[in-house]
Amino acid sequence: MNREPIYAALFELVQGISGIVTTGRNLKHWADVPAFEQPAIFQRQVNEAANSRTALPTSWVMNAEWYIYCNAEDDSSIATSTQLNAILDAVETALKQDIVTGYQTLGGLVFNCNIDGTVEIYEGLQGNQCMAVVPIKIEVINGG
Repeated sequence: MNREPIYAALFELVQGISGIVTTGRNLKHWADVPAFEQPAIFQRQVNEAANSRTALPTSWVMNAEWYIYCNAEDDSSIATSTQLNAILDAVETALKQDIVTGYQTLGGLVFNCNIDGTVEIYEGLQGNQCMAVVPIKIEVINGG
C-alpha cells in the first residue's frame, strides 16, 4: 500500500474548503495558531489496522483526524460555535460520497473515506476560542 498519496488526497479536500485561512499536516495546538490565522484545519494520522485473511486481499483501515480551530476574536456577541458549525457543514460536504456508488474514494485511491465516530466539539475553550476534532476512517482493500 502506498500511504502518502492517500493522506495527500485527503488533505487536498481540506485545502478546498472555502474560508479556511490556515491548513497543515503538522498538528499545532490552538494556542500556537493566532486568531488572524483562523479558521484553521490540521490533519493528523492516528492509526492503521490490517485485516489479513487467507486467500483474500488484505484490507486496511486508516484513521485520521481533522482538527478545526475557530476564534471569534474579541466579539463576545458571537457564539464561538457559529463559525465552527459552518465549517463542520463544509467538512461534511468535502467528504461527500459519490451519488452513484455511495462511496468517497479519494479519486479512486481507496474503497471508502468518511467521517466515522464522534465529532468532539470544544466550545469556548479560552474565551472566544473553540475547536472540533473530526474522526475520519479510510478503507483500503488489497493495498490500494
